Amino acid sequence: MAFLLWFAAMVITVSAIYEDQIGKFDWHREYVGCTRELYMEQLKSTELSHIFVSTESNMIASLKRSTGQIAWRQQLEHSSALQLSFSPATKLMITITKDSEAVRAWNRNSGVLVWETQIQQITNWKKMETLIANGNVFVLRDAHVTALSLNSGHVKWTTNAGNV
Repeated sequence: MAFLLWFAAMVITVSAIYEDQIGKFDWHREYVGCTRELYMEQLKSTELSHIFVSTESNMIASLKRSTGQIAWRQQLEHSSALQLSFSPATKLMITITKDSEAVRAWNRNSGVLVWETQIQQITNWKKMETLIANGNVFVLRDAHVTALSLNSGHVKWTTNAGNV
């Protein structure tokens, strides 16, 4: 019994560090990975600007422009190539993943997921573009166009422009 009490006391003592040692002795560093796509927010106000990135390690992040510190980051599913689009009016960041055909809207200030929608899977498409206009998100994959509501992510309509 005395041995267990001594062992428990040693484990508790060994596993703690002092508050002033945080960052010096715990060897924890936060990274986002190699950048795949980058967007620099240009603000005219006194707010701090942010740099938004998608990375090769399937992560999206907001970096403080003045210090480079990570404001927020989100890890997405494995092997999902990302495309970033932005809506300045609503402060949303739109991401589109290639493998799962998921369109997501993120709050640019906090990194919180606002909505997520699965769009129709198109096989063997080569080029994807995104346009945000008039409260809609238009996703163009080759000749296939999908329109989503910017506020809710609901699919408004979808068409194949190659048939027009």
